[in-house]
Amino acid sequence: MIDYAITLEPLLFSEHQVLTRLAASPRPLQRTINPSDYSPLCYNPVAISIETKSPDGGKENGEVQLSVWAMAYFNRLRTLTQDPVPITLPLVLVSDEHWKLMFAHDTEDSIQIIDAVDFGDTGDIIGCYKILVALRLLCRWAEDTFLGWFTDEVLKPE
Repeated sequence: MIDYAITLEPLLFSEHQVLTRLAASPRPLQRTINPSDYSPLCYNPVAISIETKSPDGGKENGEVQLSVWAMAYFNRLRTLTQDPVPITLPLVLVSDEHWKLMFAHDTEDSIQIIDAVDFGDTGDIIGCYKILVALRLLCRWAEDTFLGWFTDEVLKPE
């Protein structure tokens, strides 16, 4: 399980579309679009997954948790689309004051976790602004790219 998620807003698509898609799935699915039955996430697809770790919490442990979440999420999306998932998903790891962006990609045979960049830290005001800019860019990607893919490929009628 992840600690935080940036999801698509329910106003961008209808809950009815999600429920219809889940009901039409070839394999019975629990009534959630994500690999979580936490009620606020059931019908709002996660676009950006965020894991947090305290200084002694272990950055490696956070990377493992994000990897497991990504595998579960891609598995859920594969079940819904009946295909490998062509979209690369962003993962954010916050360890102490450091923010790191990683990506998860479905390669048909496995899920690749691509280690990317540190994009800011909360140790100073400049680092905080870098984080804010990066999160805004990720949110724009969620609305401009992920939403279109999700609507066309996941919510499409079978």
